[in-house]
Amino acid sequence: MGFENFYLTQDEPNLKRSDATHDYGNMDPAGAMNGILFKWAVNGWVHGIHTEMTGSHPIVTEEAKNLTITGNYLDGAWNIGKGGRGYFRGSRVWDSVYAGNISRNLRHFTFQWSASGNVAIGNDLYSDLNLHGGYERNNLFELNTVHVPYAHRSANCTVNCGEEGGGGTNDSDWYPIWWAAGPKAVKRSGSSGYRNVFFDNTMTKRLDNDVAGPIVTFYSEPHRIFEFGWDGTAFHHLDVGGPPISDWAHNETNNLPAFLLAGVPFVLPPRHPGRPVAPSRTRPGTGSGSSAQGRASSVNQRAYMQIRRTHLFKEWK
Repeated sequence: MGFENFYLTQDEPNLKRSDATHDYGNMDPAGAMNGILFKWAVNGWVHGIHTEMTGSHPIVTEEAKNLTITGNYLDGAWNIGKGGRGYFRGSRVWDSVYAGNISRNLRHFTFQWSASGNVAIGNDLYSDLNLHGGYERNNLFELNTVHVPYAHRSANCTVNCGEEGGGGTNDSDWYPIWWAAGPKAVKRSGSSGYRNVFFDNTMTKRLDNDVAGPIVTFYSEPHRIFEFGWDGTAFHHLDVGGPPISDWAHNETNNLPAFLLAGVPFVLPPRHPGRPVAPSRTRPGTGSGSSAQGRASSVNQRAYMQIRRTHLFKEWK
């Protein structure tokens, strides 16, 4: 089953969109409805969808496999705060491809709660790539463009504020990558798992303010693999040359040797010459094609991306 080429929004006549932008709280907790949900689903797809101000997650999974989420434009939600609202969310999702999507004004892009074998490639995001906890593993993030504004942080909130686990706001800044670690992760659903690989992404973070604050790059070295939670032979909690860190927050720019293991550049074989890395990253709504074509494209893209993921992991064994 798939969803293609339509516009989706949630009308909130008593709220203004401008009030919800970069306000990481819940404007209408009772109206926190999701846009598209895959639950106990297999072989589905979402392509060419434009969501604008959904109640909570525009696209979310709960027990799903072999999905293809491509070429969508996801812009904002009324609830992006306490309790884990307003994500581009892959929860308990396996062997799926997220490619060529554009995301704006959401809280996180997540793989979480045992998500594994997934590929996120060629996406354009104004939020972090978030390994949210629950021993997610064997996921590949490649050729994504991630920019995190200074305003994108937990404390930037005016109503119904707090963290996903139910606590209050904190003083951390969200960087382009977030990795579940320490007591905070244990409180939620456990640490992130092993062999989550970041390769050839362009990631930046605005510091201090969004007008004149410096923009810094983050794990963006071409042809260098960054692998998390792996010491070369087995899973390893993140540390700074001692006990495991207590939280990813305030450790984002530290030298964490447990995951900075891939320091040798190498070149992957060329991608299939007749198949793009991802669909064109433009606003959907003008696409065409039958559902049969959509299904065939989903199968082809998914098979190709999994080959890429498998090859990359073999190179780094």
